[in-house]
Amino acid sequence: MTRLTRQEVAAVLEEMAVLLELKGENPFRCRAYANGARALEGLEDDLAGRVADGTLDQVPGIGKGLAALVSDLVRTGSSADHEALAASVPEGVRAMTRLRGLGPRRVRAIWKDLGVSTVGELEYACNENRLLALKGFGARTQAQVLKAIAVERSREGLFLYPHAEAVARSALEALRAIPGVERAEVAGALRRGAPVIGRVLLLAAAPEGLHEAVGAQALRLAESGAPPVELRLVAPGDWAAALVWATGDEGHLAGLQERAARRGLVLGGEAGLTRRGRPVACAGEEEVYGALGLAPLPPELREGTWALEAAGRGEAPRLVEEGDLEGLLHVHTDWSDGADTLEAMAARAAAMGARYLGLSDHSASAVYAGGLGPERVRAQAEEVRRVRQLHPGLRIFHGIEADILGDGGIDYDEGLWRGLDFIIASVHSRFSLSREEQTRRVIAAMENPHVTMVGHLTGRLLLAREPYALDVDAVLQAAARLGVAVELNAHPRRLDLDEAWGPRARELGVKVSINPDAHSTEGLEDVRHGVRAARRAGFRTEDVVNTLGPEAFEAWLRRRR
Repeated sequence: MTRLTRQEVAAVLEEMAVLLELKGENPFRCRAYANGARALEGLEDDLAGRVADGTLDQVPGIGKGLAALVSDLVRTGSSADHEALAASVPEGVRAMTRLRGLGPRRVRAIWKDLGVSTVGELEYACNENRLLALKGFGARTQAQVLKAIAVERSREGLFLYPHAEAVARSALEALRAIPGVERAEVAGALRRGAPVIGRVLLLAAAPEGLHEAVGAQALRLAESGAPPVELRLVAPGDWAAALVWATGDEGHLAGLQERAARRGLVLGGEAGLTRRGRPVACAGEEEVYGALGLAPLPPELREGTWALEAAGRGEAPRLVEEGDLEGLLHVHTDWSDGADTLEAMAARAAAMGARYLGLSDHSASAVYAGGLGPERVRAQAEEVRRVRQLHPGLRIFHGIEADILGDGGIDYDEGLWRGLDFIIASVHSRFSLSREEQTRRVIAAMENPHVTMVGHLTGRLLLAREPYALDVDAVLQAAARLGVAVELNAHPRRLDLDEAWGPRARELGVKVSINPDAHSTEGLEDVRHGVRAARRAGFRTEDVVNTLGPEAFEAWLRRRR
């Protein structure tokens, strides 16, 4: 039996006050628990003694009901009332109350009015500007919430790629400025483009006589990093093999070592590539792979062994690159839950070099996101025509992101569908359906001949929400049969479809569309994260539908109708 201290019992009462407020209970009841916590914190005599002699209810702020609950906590270390109350509020909602600046009343509004129940979902909602729709919330509050989430994330030990990338960029700049450092690069999971990073691994080349001095300065960099920064130092002559070694994951490196052994070579650690104890000179990573009889593999494919088999046949694919993308699709504006106007989004897309833009605000069922009813869709079409005239060099396609309803239907009717250039069908609700029900629902939506692609297929939010139950293989087979594209959502929180299903999608001939899911002009830049994820999945230019030019893309849109 665990006996709780006075401070621990007070903390339980404080938590219960918060939980009751989250549930919308009577304010006087909530206040009673909070006052009871304060009373225990100020208690000068022995709490256990008060419980033993039955005088706890004589303490100001502690009534008979609270006295009984506190007695249970003191005697047994737990309380059935507390456990039942805690079980009635999702852990993610409770975690939101621990964010600086978010009290129970605001968290309740976020939970009940927006349907947000984890910190990760809250962050995503902020990025979509959904907090602005809540009474008492504004742009400043939303920015403060994002800042509080960033602080909380730094304590968890796992970070999304953009955060780790920013830390690595700063550390590299400082490292390259150290006298004696000849080369320095990112390695490890960050170089492979992993979506979630636990540490930033850097590799630097410097003469051995300078290793101690460089390492001391680098240690100061590492101590200031969040995520943590690890530095590996090598001699300049070992650079190429060391970079190969510091980049691949365990499975990839084991495959390389096996191939090296077949050729009488040894590849290991930062010592480089050797034959009978003598170094094999390699000017770059390409020569290291060549010495092992392999076509060079890009860093994104250096996980596991599947890509090594193709590289052994000299068939390393030419992966899609950011410059291959011709258009930016899945774009939200201030017509629904975006922050910026269509005109501003078009101007930013044109400045980025895009040749077309695919507008897709939310459909009517997305009440939580300001979804557009039929009349607003028609009014938006007029706005699209106006902005097209302002940007004659940018094709603007008018689409919609339609919620997939419970039965697999989507909003609107045939007449409205025909007036749209494309439809992205996405699941935004009913995540708890069974695998069979969810799969039938998604495939039913895809069977609508006006649906162009399915959005963020598994519904996951990295570090925030697990994928819903779905037979992904069945959905991919349906996509191949129906000619429906599958989105690779480029938002760093999603990156969905990813490398787990990329090879299967390629095998089936499913087209993917790398979409920023942008809710602001800055969000358009997220497309680079989608390209990185596409490369990890092994997608080539010809696999990605928005690498088509405007005319070819328009023809592709029309083929199902």
